[in-house]
Amino acid sequence: MKRLLSSFVLIFLAGLAVFAESVSIPNPQGVEIWYNIDEKNGVAEVTFKGKTYGEVADEYSGTLIIPEEVTYNGDTYTVSSIGGNAFADCKNLTGITIPEKVTRIGGHAFRGCVSLSQVNFNAINCVDAAEQKGGKTYAAFEDCKSITNLNFGDKVVYIPDYAFWGCSGIKEITIPENVKKIGGGAFYDCTGITKIVFNAANCLSAASNLNGKNVPAFMNTSVSVVEIGPLVTSIPDYAFFGCKGLSTITIPESVTRIGGGAFRECPNLTSVNFNAVHCSTSFSTSGESVLPAFGNPSITTVVFGNKVEEVPSYLFWGCKGLTNVTFTENIKSIGNAAFYDCISLQSVEIPSGVTSIGGHAFKGCSNLATVNFGAVYCTNAATMEKGQLQPAFENASITTVVFAEDVKNIPDNAFANCSGLVNITLSDALQTIGENAFLNCTSLKTITIPKNVTSIGGRAFAGCDNLNTVHFDAVRCTGASKVEGTLHIPAFLKCAALEDIIFGDSVEIIPDYLLSGCENLKRLTIPANVTTIGGHSFDDCANLDVINFNAAACTNLTTAEEGGAVSAFGTQSVTTVNIGNAVKIIPDRAFLGCRRLSVLNLPESVERIGNMAFADCSALKKVVIPENVVSIGGDAFRGCTSLESVVFNAVKCTNVMQMVDGVVVPAFNNEDIESVSFGSKVETIPDYLFYGCSGISKLNIPKNVTRIGAFAFYNCAALSELTIPENVTNIGGGAFGECKRLETVNYNAIRCTNAMTVTEDSIIPAFNCPSIKNIIINKKVESLPEYLFYGSTNLKSLLIPKGVTSIGGNAFGNCLSLKEIEFYALNCVSTSTVMGDSVVTAFNNCPAVMTVTLDEKLEAIPDYAFYGFKGMKRITIPEKVTKIGDYAFYGCELLPRVNLSEKVTSIGKYAFYGSGISTMTLSPSITEIGECAFAGCKKLGNINVKKGNEYYVSVGGALYDKGKTVLMQYPTTRQNPKFVVEKTVTHIDSEAFAGITGVSEVVLPEGVVSMGADVFKGSKNIRRIVIDAVNPPSLDGPLCDETSLNCTLKVPEGSVQAYLTNAFWKIFTTITEY
Repeated sequence: MKRLLSSFVLIFLAGLAVFAESVSIPNPQGVEIWYNIDEKNGVAEVTFKGKTYGEVADEYSGTLIIPEEVTYNGDTYTVSSIGGNAFADCKNLTGITIPEKVTRIGGHAFRGCVSLSQVNFNAINCVDAAEQKGGKTYAAFEDCKSITNLNFGDKVVYIPDYAFWGCSGIKEITIPENVKKIGGGAFYDCTGITKIVFNAANCLSAASNLNGKNVPAFMNTSVSVVEIGPLVTSIPDYAFFGCKGLSTITIPESVTRIGGGAFRECPNLTSVNFNAVHCSTSFSTSGESVLPAFGNPSITTVVFGNKVEEVPSYLFWGCKGLTNVTFTENIKSIGNAAFYDCISLQSVEIPSGVTSIGGHAFKGCSNLATVNFGAVYCTNAATMEKGQLQPAFENASITTVVFAEDVKNIPDNAFANCSGLVNITLSDALQTIGENAFLNCTSLKTITIPKNVTSIGGRAFAGCDNLNTVHFDAVRCTGASKVEGTLHIPAFLKCAALEDIIFGDSVEIIPDYLLSGCENLKRLTIPANVTTIGGHSFDDCANLDVINFNAAACTNLTTAEEGGAVSAFGTQSVTTVNIGNAVKIIPDRAFLGCRRLSVLNLPESVERIGNMAFADCSALKKVVIPENVVSIGGDAFRGCTSLESVVFNAVKCTNVMQMVDGVVVPAFNNEDIESVSFGSKVETIPDYLFYGCSGISKLNIPKNVTRIGAFAFYNCAALSELTIPENVTNIGGGAFGECKRLETVNYNAIRCTNAMTVTEDSIIPAFNCPSIKNIIINKKVESLPEYLFYGSTNLKSLLIPKGVTSIGGNAFGNCLSLKEIEFYALNCVSTSTVMGDSVVTAFNNCPAVMTVTLDEKLEAIPDYAFYGFKGMKRITIPEKVTKIGDYAFYGCELLPRVNLSEKVTSIGKYAFYGSGISTMTLSPSITEIGECAFAGCKKLGNINVKKGNEYYVSVGGALYDKGKTVLMQYPTTRQNPKFVVEKTVTHIDSEAFAGITGVSEVVLPEGVVSMGADVFKGSKNIRRIVIDAVNPPSLDGPLCDETSLNCTLKVPEGSVQAYLTNAFWKIFTTITEY
């Protein structure tokens, strides 16, 4: 039978390669098949039978197997293509087998083969099975509706575009394992296909861009069943796009990728069983657009297999009908936007093994009300995309989140922007709440932080505008903020409605920045077990009014920062602080900067007040320090500019300062304090207590006080009068230093033994107040310690009462204006102190003293009593005085006379040394005269010993012992050109001739064997000394100073050499014999 070829054939033939000729070659079954032979390339193309292009013979029938190769004229040719119309209109052709090496099947190659029911497609890489001509597509098997059996060879890699377009008789197909690409429209309009067995292990494509349109492979089929083989790893983009009959799909364990649109436009797909263990991709992108694998509004149920570990990103994006999702415990991650816009989803359970939930995983789930969160260690719940944070549950309609009992971590951003969230149940096992975890959950009103939470991330509850109550049970939470550059972002940032935080009884640590900036927080109770409150914890809580501080074990309320430690309560709104009855320690900087604090209640339990604890509390007016306080830190009340009154009841307080880099920082250093009072039980006023409190004008020290510490009232410049109570035994150095207005001191301390502080390089007196004019010493006082009123330069008169028994060195030293002393101390035994190698007198450097009045009942004048009174002009020695102590009138240069009563028995050494007396009369009762008692008296002209004295005698105005064996003193100004010492003398006392002016020659007897030191010191007028002793007398020291050497020494004949070789006597420039 012959017919004319269609216009398509003519067009098609015009485009063919030039073949040498058409020949028929039988296949192995003996059927003649026509080929076009390409001798040059060694290939053959199956073609139609016909001698001219305008004729086609309907010669093929039955089942035809096209061989892999043919032999022609002895040469072998590979069958590589089937030409257009090659089998067209072969109405009796029932089966065809296409060989492996065919790479091209021409347009309409099998068109009109109305009996063709079976196709065995073995072409491995057939890339073309259609022709495009004139804007039309001519498919190879177009409308071969009789095909019912389509078998692909195991080696097939490529199923070409439009290959089986319109083959509506096909019911079921199996895509073999090696297929890598299924061309666009390959099964288009195959409306009979109801089942696809998809075994292509790694198929990369199932659609093509044809004529500018994306055409899926199975578009417009009737597929209702898709079976995906166990070896499949990749389901390509658009694989089952438009399979409208598909109602359920099972994704096997092996799948690692599902392409974008793979199951889109499957309007009857309601159920997905997802078993892919490690599927990491379920979408494709085009520019900035994302195409999910599913996205079907019809899907209502998703069940994940037991082995599934990953829910890939975008997997069920836009599945608006999804109501049920069943996760399994092996799931470890839920990808970005995996359930984005699943608006019918009402609840979801996050399994325990999940460690990551991607950004926007549940965004737009507008009916998602409940999340049961079981992920124990989930560390991620958001994604940063192009600089924008994408929280997992953002803008979902969640009202309730319940965390499973074993959940330990809430990841960053987990429920950020869930504005409908009302109820949150956190598990007791919870340890970490991540940054931004509940950011902008504006419907949240209350939250309970469980006991095991150790960290709350920055902004965790920021923007929760209606959060009004926080129950904080976390025992040892150490972090509640995030560092961004130099800023710390608090967990509860800008929670404007937060009015109350309730700390659990077991809480030990309140972390840094916890409620910083919660401006409506009004009251705060710190429970008993809190040990640490971090810096900035309650910064800028603008309405925080009352703090009840019950933290008995709290030792720290600060955080160390580069600029110094920072306090927990950096707020200016607090007006009242109530310290609990069990609190013993108020930590450093506890309430630093609480500028409106006006009421401070400290219980009796308090023992320590830390450094800067209440510094800069500028509204505080009164402070009562309880009895049990033992320590108050440096600057504890610094900057309390309204503080007017301090009641100090601390019985055993020993410290009120801090040492910083060698500098003392007192607790109170406040010029505004005006009133200070002490409890009746106070015994010790500690060092530096009110140092620098220049506003204190009155001071009442209670009677029980025994110690006033060093610098305790230093620079209390307004203090004008002071009373030192009876029981004080110790006044520290500088205790009242720089009290510039202090004029009157009522001194009642009976047995005070110390009034100074000794440092490595100085002595600091207790007073040293030049302003003191009046010192009133109580009659009960027994001792006046060293340096007591040293430096009272305006003191003019002083009365030493009868009870005083000792006056320490410099007790009144440097009282430069002191003119009059009434000395009534009847039993005073000491008016000096030995310090090192020196003796320091009580009135050291008091040059203005002119008059000293002694009590008429006085019996002894103590050692050093009036030492150095250069201005004293008169003194009356009472009749009952029996003893004049050592150095008693030493250096009294202007004292012209001293009348000693008949009862004086003893005159101490140097008693009148250097005084201004001109004559001295000694009564018969005198039994003892100390060394140099009258030496250095420049105006002394006569010493007269009254008759009847059994111990001393005067000869020629000079003083000898009774036996005249000792010359004790020659009067300094007595005129006698030649003085001959009594021949009985064997010893001459030190300075016996020192400074004499009226003698030019002295004759010493032969019997002199010893002499004191400085015997001739300062005796410039002596021109000759004659000594009758053959052997030089022994000396206790030099005879004289260098200014006294202008004289001649005459010695007995034969003695010159002895004197010249004697260390003391050889000093004379001239030694001659007589």
